[in-house]
Amino acid sequence: MIFVPYSSDAPIYHFPKCTISLIVINIITFIVLLSDSVSIDFVLSLTVNHGTIAPWQWVTSNFVHGGLGHLIGNMIILWVFGLVIEGKVGWKKFLAIYMGIGISQSALEQILFFFGEEGYSFGASSIIFGLIGIGMIWAPQNDVRWFYWIFFKFGTIPITLRTTAIIYGVLEILSVAVEFSVGALGTAFFHLMGAAIGVPIGIIMVKRNLVDCEGWDIFSLRYGRPKSINIIPQYEAEEEEEVDPEEQEAEFDQQRQDAEQFIRESLSERDSQAAISIYNDTKFETGSFELPDDLFMDLIYALKEDQNWKELKPLIFLGLETLPEKSIPLTLLLAEIYITADQRPTKGLETLEGLIFDFLSDGDKRTYQQLKLKAENLQSSGALELDIDD
Repeated sequence: MIFVPYSSDAPIYHFPKCTISLIVINIITFIVLLSDSVSIDFVLSLTVNHGTIAPWQWVTSNFVHGGLGHLIGNMIILWVFGLVIEGKVGWKKFLAIYMGIGISQSALEQILFFFGEEGYSFGASSIIFGLIGIGMIWAPQNDVRWFYWIFFKFGTIPITLRTTAIIYGVLEILSVAVEFSVGALGTAFFHLMGAAIGVPIGIIMVKRNLVDCEGWDIFSLRYGRPKSINIIPQYEAEEEEEVDPEEQEAEFDQQRQDAEQFIRESLSERDSQAAISIYNDTKFETGSFELPDDLFMDLIYALKEDQNWKELKPLIFLGLETLPEKSIPLTLLLAEIYITADQRPTKGLETLEGLIFDFLSDGDKRTYQQLKLKAENLQSSGALELDIDD
């Protein structure tokens, strides 16, 4: 049984050059340390040695890995969560976060085990768990895409970042319990130390507006409003300022007109994330926001092109309610998402059943048949299918 994370649908505003560079550095370091000219004593001098205080080891130990599996596992998770974290804050802040977690955990470990038995630790795992903790704070509802192989069944499934973090956390807590039962604390305990450092970093950066999660961080979701929107009640003397409803609606109308123009410009520049962010913010601030039919569909197709399924689904459901004349292309698109992106062929086939085949155009009939065939092939392959409420 194999489960491997490989990507995330979290929006990326910064190219992950630091994440890529760190992966390359870790790989090169691993190869160099395998050389016959490098002694085991030298390698151990780079790790966190218990019973001493060696500040340089707080840095070097994070780039030492004990085997190919150890390296590959860490680099895969670094890639996925590097996309999420660096994608929001850029390479400078991400590097500071990455090294800050690694140095802090290593220093704390040497202090805690200064009078303990001799031993050593190494690897980027503690940093990885710190990044997982930050991701859970910043983007709990974004999906992590997983490749799975269970006996002869394989495919991909989306699991929310929050659920992913909880799974990792529970496994490590159980491992710590096992370690403690035999009178030793080791790898799992160090992993949780990294998470315990990462989570406060994520919280502080959100609270101090050092990262823009566009209202999708764990605190904004808890209170049901985007955090990025600053709502400050205005008071005059001790009485709340009265707002003229007509003036306010006029302001909202102007805001909607400006937003519509910004969305058109964003789509012309192929920036669907900016367009959907403007749409969501304007809808929240003004209470309602209806785009012209053509612009609404342009936004849908732009999100489809960028495979932004999380933002796309609500728009499709809205379109099915408000644009009956577009029900056929929207239904086909929804079925495509279920089958292709979500790997839920049964749900996709159920969606296609809502269409009357004989009433479709020739092009829509071809799309219908292609989607149906793909769904049936997925079902016959025995791919694992999650039953997720939409």
